[in-house]
Parts: sequence; C-alpha cells; structure tokens
Amino acid sequence: MELNINTPAYYKEHYGIDDEVYNYCREVRRFFFDKEYSDTLHVIGIVPVAAPQELYDSGAWKESVQLVGNKSCAIISIRMDFEEYYNADSAGKILLIKETVLKAVKKIKSKGKFDFDAFERDFNLMEIESDIKVKGGKNSMNKGAAEKFWNWFEEKEDWIIDCISVSNSDFIWAIDERLKPVFPYFKGEFEFQLGYNDGVGEFFFFHFGEKELVRDSQILAQMMPLKIAMRWRFILEE
Repeated sequence: MELNINTPAYYKEHYGIDDEVYNYCREVRRFFFDKEYSDTLHVIGIVPVAAPQELYDSGAWKESVQLVGNKSCAIISIRMDFEEYYNADSAGKILLIKETVLKAVKKIKSKGKFDFDAFERDFNLMEIESDIKVKGGKNSMNKGAAEKFWNWFEEKEDWIIDCISVSNSDFIWAIDERLKPVFPYFKGEFEFQLGYNDGVGEFFFFHFGEKELVRDSQILAQMMPLKIAMRWRFILEE
C-alpha cells in the first residue's frame, strides 16, 4: 500500500518544514509500501492541515474524504490543532502526526473494506522514531530544503530551459544558491551541468566520491517529482 503523508498545510507555507517530521513521513511510506489492508484500496494520501482555529471557524480548510480511481485511491484532508502543533518540538509534532494519521485512515474504514484494525496494529508497532534520530546529525542533508529545491525547479523549469538555450548562466547561480541548504555540511563548491535537447533534460551532479554527498545526492535524485522525472535525468558523476 502506498501511504503518502503531506507536511501539514498552512503551517508549511507560513513556518516551513520540520525536517524530523518530513523524515518520519517518508519512513512511514517505506514501512507500509509492501503491506496491503484492502482488496481495492491501495493508495492513501493524507493532507493534514495545521491552521488557526479562526480559519476553521470561517469555513476554510474543510475536512474531506475523496475516493478516486474506482475507489483504489483515497485522499483525506484532516484538521489538526494549530496551537498544539505550533508549540510542540519535533518529537511532539511527530506524535501529533501519528494521531492524525490514525484518525484520517479510520475515516475510510468502511469505504473500501479496509482492515483498519490490522493497519492500526502495524502502525503502533513501528519503531522508526529512534532510527530517524540516529540518522540525523551534522552530516545529514536537509530534506525540507531538498523538497523546496524541486518545487522551485518545477516552477522555474521553462526559465531554466530558456537559459540553457541561449547560454545564459543566471540559472546556474540560482540552482547553486538553492542547493547549498540541501547539503549544509558540504563546504566546497558544487559542480553540476545541465543540458536540454529534443524535450529531454540532463542534470549532471558531481559528488567527488565523498560518502555523505554520494548518499544524499542519491536521495535528492529519488525525490525528483514525477512531472520533472518524465523530462529530466538526474545523473550522478564523480
């Protein structure tokens, strides 16, 4: 089953992305990838919202459950308590995300003959929070910054292609500026090259054989949005 958990809307736009929460959501996705709880429902997308109560009271950010693709995919929008999420540290935010995921998935318990009890049991047995903390540290990439990089790249794709076509180097400095926060531990100069021909782009990234940069550039490549991956190849070079 594919379980995708978004970073809480509204909070993300106004206060940014908590890296530990982002990592946790990715680990949850990996944990459930080879598990199934329904014969028909195979994809669940959860869109948590952490917005002030006055916005909820005004009717904004309504909760909803949508079943699409012949009920093979569920998209669930669910509200969180903004004050609780805002005031919590990273560990507290993860606990709130866990509670929200269970509440969200429970909403589809009867909609796709979904075995919620088995899902809840597996979810509560996960022991990944400690793993996330171990993976952190001064030599770790900033996955929130990586997500922002790809969002920016997707938004500016046409401009980047135009720059390449007329040999305008402005895009190089723009990319360099946005890559630095992704690899905060790397103190050298980034080397990369981009080309675009016949509707296909190539993004060469040089990792110099440095262990952390090799590892994290591979993760960056995996994070490339599908829309971009259809037209671009992210190629790692030493």
